[in-house]
Amino acid sequence: MKRSILLIMVLLIGVFGMTGCGSSKKELKADLQEAQQEKQEIQSQLDDANEQIQQLEVENAQLKQSTGDSADQYLSAKFYQDGNYYRVLDPEFEFYSDKNCENSIGNDVRMISPVVDETTLKNGLTVCTVSSEQGYIYSVSWPDLVIAND
Repeated sequence: MKRSILLIMVLLIGVFGMTGCGSSKKELKADLQEAQQEKQEIQSQLDDANEQIQQLEVENAQLKQSTGDSADQYLSAKFYQDGNYYRVLDPEFEFYSDKNCENSIGNDVRMISPVVDETTLKNGLTVCTVSSEQGYIYSVSWPDLVIAND
């Protein structure tokens, strides 16, 4: 029994040894060359995609810059300055640093423009915007602005 198992193993080793037990060296070289070509094609596609990304980033930066300039020009025209400073007439009035009117900054603020812009937000809240030395500030009601005498 042991001899027959040993004989079968020797025959199997001999058969597999003759057939190569898998791919030949030529087939392996061909597979390797094919894989290398695929790698080069993928690398080329990746390089092209990276180049396109760089071009789009440059275009995006230019667009942001031109849009930013337009927005600044619009806001400067909208909230024009006439050389005066303004304050709110009501001593109990509240300004906020955010458009949702959640962060109160009180009313001791000098406005640099007499313009008040009123907008209704998507949530239904009406918000007034004014331009101050601190930037744009907001309120939930129309501020009565008067020229500051200081």
